[in-house]
Amino acid sequence: IMKPSHNTPSRNVVIGLPIRNEAARLPTFLPSLAENIAQLKAEGCNVKVIACLNGTTDHSEALLDQWNATQTDPSLKIEITKSAPGKLNAVKSIARRADNAALAFIDTDVVLNPDCLLRLHEHLRLKPSTQIAYANGIPVFPEDIQETPFIAMQRDYYAARDGLQRRNFLHGRTYMLRSNEALLDELHIEAILDDFVARSADPHTANEMIRALKLRDGPLSDDKFLSYVTLSRHGLGSI
Repeated sequence: IMKPSHNTPSRNVVIGLPIRNEAARLPTFLPSLAENIAQLKAEGCNVKVIACLNGTTDHSEALLDQWNATQTDPSLKIEITKSAPGKLNAVKSIARRADNAALAFIDTDVVLNPDCLLRLHEHLRLKPSTQIAYANGIPVFPEDIQETPFIAMQRDYYAARDGLQRRNFLHGRTYMLRSNEALLDELHIEAILDDFVARSADPHTANEMIRALKLRDGPLSDDKFLSYVTLSRHGLGSI
């Protein structure tokens, strides 16, 4: 079921923003997005940005409208669409509008390094077997933050992670796909689960695990869905 891909990523880049109640974070995020778009354009990329509001109840849409009203560069204007609640619904809605393009998704509670998206696109270009490239997140804590056990745990986790080998599993805060095919294949996860049961030494236990994790109810997050589908199609090293 592996299907290696050796195509060069498209110079057309669609940037998808799944948004749900991000009004408090958009004013910080959007300028960093603009810096990334400028770098992509400088390298000859055509850029389109699509935001999908999924169950938003705050004034995120009004902030996007305000942003669009101040932009003269068409590549900085954000197309606004809506989907049913849930990040995966938003991601799929955006993917349907991204044929013949490299496709980036970004959680809008981050601040991007200015060359983040350009480096992801460059990684796909230099490594033809890679189907998804993702960025590492680094938490930034306010200087006056109260040091709670949870904050301490986060600091320890990210400090330890820096010394670990990078995993072949998608981290979904900021990533870029070579194409939109995996997002639109809703039946492939069923084939993966059927194959898992067929290969298992104990099919009953395998089915019980699938039932307990509710895997046949559909992907629980875009990270898991894309990781399973991509690895099954293209093998280790494709993420």
